[in-house]
Amino acid sequence: MNLDKIDKKLITYLFHNFRETTSNISKKTKLSRDQINYRLNKYEKSGLFSKYCTLFNLPYFGFTNQYVIRLNICDSKQDIKIPNSENVLVFTKLKTFGDWNCIITIFTKSKKDLYRYIDELYTLFNNKIVDYSIYEPIEYSNYPFKVFDINTCEDNTISYHDILKNNYKMDSYDKQICDILANNADLKLVDIAQKINKNPDFVKYRIKNLEQRNIVLSYLIFLNLSKIDCHLSQVLVKTGNLHNYKDKIKEFARNNKNIHAHSCGIGEYNIIFQIVYYDYKEYIKVTKEIKDLLKEDIKETKILNIINEEEPSTFSLKFI
Repeated sequence: MNLDKIDKKLITYLFHNFRETTSNISKKTKLSRDQINYRLNKYEKSGLFSKYCTLFNLPYFGFTNQYVIRLNICDSKQDIKIPNSENVLVFTKLKTFGDWNCIITIFTKSKKDLYRYIDELYTLFNNKIVDYSIYEPIEYSNYPFKVFDINTCEDNTISYHDILKNNYKMDSYDKQICDILANNADLKLVDIAQKINKNPDFVKYRIKNLEQRNIVLSYLIFLNLSKIDCHLSQVLVKTGNLHNYKDKIKEFARNNKNIHAHSCGIGEYNIIFQIVYYDYKEYIKVTKEIKDLLKEDIKETKILNIINEEEPSTFSLKFI
């Protein structure tokens, strides 16, 4: 799928702002409503816009622990749907090429849930797991889609380590709205209102309140990058003194157009950069920049090329 300058401008803005009204998107992007609707329809029909997602403050719902599990499965072609449970939310699942061929990000309610979940994985994969490693992110940031043009990209960075559990009590309407947004994040206010038997102004106020209280954190579009010949990889870094680099890493990640997300944490590799890029030259450039950034204390790096990324699972009403 070929994209022109207008496409790139619009996709960059819509990535985190698709829930805005068409008139507001028109003002921000200086595109007509007809242009926006026509191109949005094109993105959806082509499969570029695969899913509209709502990101929730998972600690608020009791999911206070985040883990990344890297798996080496001897039968990597095996495609098994890994279900959520009452105490485990499977957030993302990646098929990769490298030392591990499957990466799962989960949120759990307790550390004990992690141990039980590892046993479940062995059962699900019929004991075909050769090896696994666990990484616990302490700080995690998700960035805007800035690979087209970082200069016109709004800073919609989501830093998950800044999110705290709060004491707000959700009522039945809040819960219904969250469940709707989890499954249909692009649904218009009038349609949500119809589903819960209230008026659109009521729904607008409730959603705004959930956003202000950091229960609904943000919205993003899950892009099928293969449609535009874009690629994803992870750069895993092992450093000796992580504390000295935290601020430098944040500044670098925020200002580099190829950094899609990054985290610092506990594990064999204590820094992860997820990068998005068009071609091999861009891939080499950004990996070199990462190595140069940490060259004084870098111990080892490892690259995992992402073959496929499944649509994320962000929430379910049963968790409330």
